[in-house]
Amino acid sequence: MRKPPNQFNISASHGGFVGGFNIDSSGATAQVGGSNTTGAQNAEYHRIAEALRSDSESSIGAESHIARSYAEDLIEAADSRDQVRVDRLLTRIRELISSASSAFTLTRGIMDWME
Repeated sequence: MRKPPNQFNISASHGGFVGGFNIDSSGATAQVGGSNTTGAQNAEYHRIAEALRSDSESSIGAESHIARSYAEDLIEAADSRDQVRVDRLLTRIRELISSASSAFTLTRGIMDWME
């Protein structure tokens, strides 16, 4: 009887993955899977949060602290799929970047792109 080859396969679609492997036995297989909960919209919220963090490094005073705080809150709200909280935070972020005395170029670019 021919020995099957060692194999490892991964397939992914729509934010999830399945991996399977077969090692030296026609009957020995295993499958693992997982789900990436970051959908397209959730990914955009994470991009905004990353931009806020980056922009906060070049901002001054309270704006820097507020931007970091909003970034953390936005990720938490997005990951828990709390859309009401996400919407409230997006409003606050828009207010911050519209009135900021320091640069929020990355965040402005993403927010403008989303609209």
